[in-house]
Amino acid sequence: MYIKEKKYIFFYGGKEKWIQKFTEKATLVQNDILLKEKGISIELVAVEKEKLNVFESFWTSIESMFISKAQWKTETDDVGQEIQKLFSYKNESAWTVFTNGSSVLVSVSGKTVLKALEDFDTWRENLHENDFETAFKECHDRLEGFHICSRIDIPLTIGITIETMICSRCQAIMETYISFKCCHKNGAARISIA
Repeated sequence: MYIKEKKYIFFYGGKEKWIQKFTEKATLVQNDILLKEKGISIELVAVEKEKLNVFESFWTSIESMFISKAQWKTETDDVGQEIQKLFSYKNESAWTVFTNGSSVLVSVSGKTVLKALEDFDTWRENLHENDFETAFKECHDRLEGFHICSRIDIPLTIGITIETMICSRCQAIMETYISFKCCHKNGAARISIA
């Protein structure tokens, strides 16, 4: 619904404390009188682990799109890079995707976006000359630092092997690692150590 109406939307997630702080700051911006006067509508969509069905559905969809793009990828494209970037945030403590309808404006680790929202009073006056998108992106771009590492976990259960992957941020070939994970599920195979 929001996408068809071309509304601004913040999709965000991470650790519970960060989500609460982001929601608080984003709500202040969302309810600002100048934005209301200009007819600017911002929707907030938290992807929280506590809302398990939303959380799993969101990340399953992103993973499916990522796998589909990775299987058929012959060259780098903007959509594939945005999906890869978003998929790399799955285990981050803070991430944000800012859209206008179906157009992704910013997809980043959430700390920079939170700082931009905290600094809203400093760039709010730019809304008299610029649209919200431009004013926000100018502030965000000024604050954004270089993200040192990008990590993507691809479960072996998907049945594909990706030989190389290009980083969606710096375009370098990513290093490959093998990791092991245990979620301590009941009924999992166990080894008895005597």
